[in-house]
Amino acid sequence: MSIENRTTARVIKRKRLIKSCKYCYTHKLKCNKEKPCSKCIAVGLIDECIYGFDKGELQNHDSTSHSESTTPSPKLPLSSNSGKVRKIKTTNKTSSPLKSKYLYPFFTNSVNDENISSVASNDTEELSSKMSKNAITTFDRFVPHLFAITLEDIINLIPDSLEVALSQIDTYFETIHPIIPVLDRSLVRQKLIGIYNSIQSGTDLSISNLLLIMSIFFCSSYSIVASSIIPDLLLCNKYYQSHKYLLELSVFPTRPTLESLQSFLIVNFIQDPNMTEAIGYSVMLVRIAQQLGVEKKLMEHSTKQEDNIQEEEYQHLKLLWSYLLYIEGSASVVYGLPFMSEKFNPDWPMEKIPTCLESIPLEFTIGRLIINAAFYDIMEHKKYVEMKEDHEKLRCVYAKIERLNNQLSGRNFPHSNYFINTLKVFLYRLYLKYFGLLGLYSAGSKNNDNDNDKRKNCAQQQQQLKKNNKNDITWILKSEQVYPDSVIEGSLLLLFSTLKRLIEKDTDKFLWYTRGSTVMQYLFIILKDIYENPKKIYLIEGDDDVKDSLFCNSMDKDVHDVIKRAPVFYRYLLIEQAMNLLELKLAPLWKKDDIYKFMLVRTVKEKVWEIHSNFISSNESLRDELNSSTIFIESRQNIKNLETSVNFEEYLKQWEIDRKKLDTRIPNGNDIDTDGDVNVPTGHIVGSSLEAEQILIDWLSEFDVKTT
Repeated sequence: MSIENRTTARVIKRKRLIKSCKYCYTHKLKCNKEKPCSKCIAVGLIDECIYGFDKGELQNHDSTSHSESTTPSPKLPLSSNSGKVRKIKTTNKTSSPLKSKYLYPFFTNSVNDENISSVASNDTEELSSKMSKNAITTFDRFVPHLFAITLEDIINLIPDSLEVALSQIDTYFETIHPIIPVLDRSLVRQKLIGIYNSIQSGTDLSISNLLLIMSIFFCSSYSIVASSIIPDLLLCNKYYQSHKYLLELSVFPTRPTLESLQSFLIVNFIQDPNMTEAIGYSVMLVRIAQQLGVEKKLMEHSTKQEDNIQEEEYQHLKLLWSYLLYIEGSASVVYGLPFMSEKFNPDWPMEKIPTCLESIPLEFTIGRLIINAAFYDIMEHKKYVEMKEDHEKLRCVYAKIERLNNQLSGRNFPHSNYFINTLKVFLYRLYLKYFGLLGLYSAGSKNNDNDNDKRKNCAQQQQQLKKNNKNDITWILKSEQVYPDSVIEGSLLLLFSTLKRLIEKDTDKFLWYTRGSTVMQYLFIILKDIYENPKKIYLIEGDDDVKDSLFCNSMDKDVHDVIKRAPVFYRYLLIEQAMNLLELKLAPLWKKDDIYKFMLVRTVKEKVWEIHSNFISSNESLRDELNSSTIFIESRQNIKNLETSVNFEEYLKQWEIDRKKLDTRIPNGNDIDTDGDVNVPTGHIVGSSLEAEQILIDWLSEFDVKTT
């Protein structure tokens, strides 16, 4: 056949029959081919369990949905004879790909951050002259070079005074190093002094050392901006552009050095402490460390095969290797993927902390590594029976964390309560994520047909409630879904630890890290329980071994005191105080999707409080009693101090989120006042009902749901 005939020959394509339902196919899930299938039942979307659909319809829908993110590019002719131009599709930098349900333990694959973020990007409102969101929310690591930069420009960024430069190094080791201790302070100071000596003598500079110093300067300035000491990103942006330029100049990651590895690690971690974007680079960093011989040196030193490194260097390399594995594991948990690296168990002798590590909360580091190792075991199992066998392992984890917290408290380490409560938050999340996975695997078991029938009935009830309450998204509160008491109790204790973490004194320097406390899902879980059981008592006691080890033994005396004062009403005040502090302290640091989710939960809270207003008003004496407890005295003082300068509604304006756009119903003539504004009744969430409803449904569906 000639070339001309080959190019004009008709291509025959085989049309494959799609056997999965529409929901599973579009979300790339395994469908069990039932009507409705188990996945659609689990998420309460029976209406989307459609078979025999046309694939072309989905392609047309995708092309329509992506048209908004298609931005005009410089005109590129298709050919020299064509006047047509192309458009380049660009990735929305404020969104992320479809995340797994494991990002939050009770999410499902139907949540797409791109959809959530799009709700918060409608109309623009003028910013208030009195309020300003924190500048780090506008920092964009992916922005092109803001200015042409040269090596000379970078050198000019180094302070003239060595003392000033050393103070920036000190800031890093006070605000960043306690959280991620992967640098040796004495070595960093030596490298900085070496740079000054090279500049003064006119000798060649070490690019690797200069890269590390610029990365430290960036992290220091970033943490200072997060704590509102510096109001803008001018210097921060210059340091970051220098970091990017030097990283490229050092040919990273093709020709890595230990300094370039450390620089990349700290700069990315401070911007993403929850490691939701670390999946793309975490394994690479582990491999680079292996390439640089880090793992080999540690192994040789520990087995005494070769002893080419000093004890202090060994301890710092061990910390670096531990955190590389920790980040890889955490990123795997976020996306529900198996760990790429082997299980790592920290083996520091806690009876005597190495002298070179006494300046860091080593117990906090070890605790995070222990919890990470526990996730390794949990994520490894794919069967309900295997998951049940992890109870004993969880008991051991709880006991280890308790010992670490007691030792950290006994050391009188600065801000020890902040680190202790952060570890407790991780501990409770471990249990709640374990429970979410346990319910997930239980739902997928072939031996639980009765549970599947219950889930199917529950999903059908949700659909009926939704139809009967079209104008009010809080119909989700009426769905007949209940959780075991241990889930509610775990969520309550997680919220207590979050509150104590927020009220710890003199910890604003850690706000870059604290801003990761996005507990909206757990707030919603408790709110739904309050809606259904307004007078239920939660003493957080019981006979279950796991619950005893985790909940009873891990509670502080001040938490016990609060619960005993008002076993029913403490839930109400805990929700109020925690949400107030989250609004005032962390909202200025959140991205748009977190702001939107918080607004969603806040509206649900207002609805629940309205429904139980009589009960709340009749218990004002209990409110006074609780307000005299240590926790709530400190939290009210924090709220009072912040309220003088912060107003959450002003932050909403700055986020360009119009509250009117968050209602699930279409306003009618009676909703418009004389000024043309929309009056939205309490409990009506503005915006896309699809996104809002889906978030709430997803928060519910990952539990092992039981029907009443």
